[in-house]
Amino acid sequence: MTGLDKIISEILQESEKEAQAIVAVATVRAEEILEEARQTGSTVSDRLDAMYDKKAEALASGFESALALQRRRAELSARQHLIAETLQVAKTTLCHLPEDAYFDLLIKLAAKAAHAAEGVYFLNTRDSGRLPADFEARLNAAIPTGATLRRGGKTVDIDGGLVLEYGNVVENCAIDAIFDARADAFSDIIQGVMMGTQA
Repeated sequence: MTGLDKIISEILQESEKEAQAIVAVATVRAEEILEEARQTGSTVSDRLDAMYDKKAEALASGFESALALQRRRAELSARQHLIAETLQVAKTTLCHLPEDAYFDLLIKLAAKAAHAAEGVYFLNTRDSGRLPADFEARLNAAIPTGATLRRGGKTVDIDGGLVLEYGNVVENCAIDAIFDARADAFSDIIQGVMMGTQA
């Protein structure tokens, strides 16, 4: 089981335990309320007995509805937490790929965002210090014809990825920016996997 699978499993188990505990407490309390209503009803006239039974049933029904709503909210909260954790793990994993795979990823990101013009790329401090000697040549070979990129003289404050600049036009290819731009789509994919509708 991978670390991600283990995290997902633990969160799901905790959510299920919490939901079961809420259901158990609610069931006991509902039974206590019904029992109190029955005892009170048995000591008064048939009319009062009927009235208390109706009240107890309405209270139990309302309590069950409230419990169901609380359970749905707890499940939604757990699902949202799991999605956020999964996205964070995915971002961290991409930022810490082995160097060859990581810099290949940067080349692919730049190739998708490159303009058919001369531009400058910027890296974070960590990546600037470990940049392969042939990176720029490989980068320029991968971007569209008519496009060229050279390394800028400064670093940027990003966790991973790169930033392309063409005069006043900036293409933010930072890992965080990519995840932010596609957050809804990524969340849908993760939720689909959690619900068993995605492979």
